[in-house]
Amino acid sequence: MQRAIEQQYTHCRQRNCVQVCPTGSSHYEDPTNGCVRWAVEAYDEERHFTVHAEERRSVTLIAIDKCLIGQGANKPKRCDCAFYTNDKIAFVEFKLRPPDREREEDTRQTKRLEEAAEQLIASIKSFEADGFITTQGVEAYAHVGFQPIIPAPTTTLQNLSALINAETRSLVDFYASNEVTL
Repeated sequence: MQRAIEQQYTHCRQRNCVQVCPTGSSHYEDPTNGCVRWAVEAYDEERHFTVHAEERRSVTLIAIDKCLIGQGANKPKRCDCAFYTNDKIAFVEFKLRPPDREREEDTRQTKRLEEAAEQLIASIKSFEADGFITTQGVEAYAHVGFQPIIPAPTTTLQNLSALINAETRSLVDFYASNEVTL
């Protein structure tokens, strides 16, 4: 997949949009300015996304938003990143509460979950159209702050999962979570 992405998006190597992840568990952040990267600050369960790479398994990060797909008003909305192995790809969208808002005051989680689903759909459809998704299992993760504090509403997750699967060719497993095991 990396070779196909680098051929399609020639700027990919210069901007370091595709990176091999370390083995074991690693944490990722979506900074305000820039694309998804390994977390440089101390782990924050609410703001960081964790990738658990199984032993002897190569996991690769694709920074999509602000890297593969540039910034700008006329640029299409896409999810923040994807992580892939030989047999699975996991798309991730960060839609976190503003840092100045307390957890208890956060009433927009469901709205952020819906917005994340839209961006995940656009990215999955784009990867399907470009031929990047072939035989991999496809997962989509909305990192909106539901876990580990409060579980996401089951009905909302089911409805968004049905929407994602109606809009894409792939069978997609959808989660509101701050971690994935690949």
